[in-house]
Amino acid sequence: MGLFNPLKQTINEMVDNSNLAKYGIGCKEIISQKEVRTDMPYFVKIGPIKRNKSGVGARGYYMFRRSKSVLTRWGAVRVEPGRKFYWCSIREKIYKYSTEKKAYDAMLELLQERVTRKKYNQLPPGIKIH
Repeated sequence: MGLFNPLKQTINEMVDNSNLAKYGIGCKEIISQKEVRTDMPYFVKIGPIKRNKSGVGARGYYMFRRSKSVLTRWGAVRVEPGRKFYWCSIREKIYKYSTEKKAYDAMLELLQERVTRKKYNQLPPGIKIH
């Protein structure tokens, strides 16, 4: 029997412990023999984007954590019939932290910012940006 590891609690507990549940951000935990991996949701923002020359656009956002690093990907997306999303251009940034707990807390803050301040919408489960 192993020691209790608070970083390996279920994703539902983590979301409930943060205030992200009220914003509808959900995660799914997949447990293999070697690692605990979290499939994070994809986010899109389609409509008015003031920075674009035309004033409208479609942007996507995705983030995941591996150990003490948080990787974020974002960029323009193309939307096709049948809820299909494709990256047009993609940018990426890796945030490194001194502990897994700090990385996890930072990831939750970044997700919350996307939903509350930047008004991104979460894609339904199973729909990804390809």
